[in-house]
Amino acid sequence: MNSILHTAHAGDIIPGDVFHPGVFLADEIAYRGIRQADLARMLGISRPELSLVINGHRNMTIALAIKLEEALDIKAETWMNLQMRYEIDRTRKRLAEAGSKAV
Repeated sequence: MNSILHTAHAGDIIPGDVFHPGVFLADEIAYRGIRQADLARMLGISRPELSLVINGHRNMTIALAIKLEEALDIKAETWMNLQMRYEIDRTRKRLAEAGSKAV
């Protein structure tokens, strides 16, 4: 019996769901009982601008990550890692979908 072994690599994993950092931010402020308007004021940005991030329509920036670190005591690196992971997962998913359509 012949068998072909295929070793899976981390890059082979295609994410099913992709989560923008705004999802985690929304969960965090809900857990803390902070309103978006209050957080926006703490961050020195407009509520609509914060809403765009929370709803995944605007990416996390380094400046916003630093402001969130100061306001919520969550490292800026954590926010940027979430953004990077989102971009990687979203790109992997898009490439996998494009590849499956080409077959």
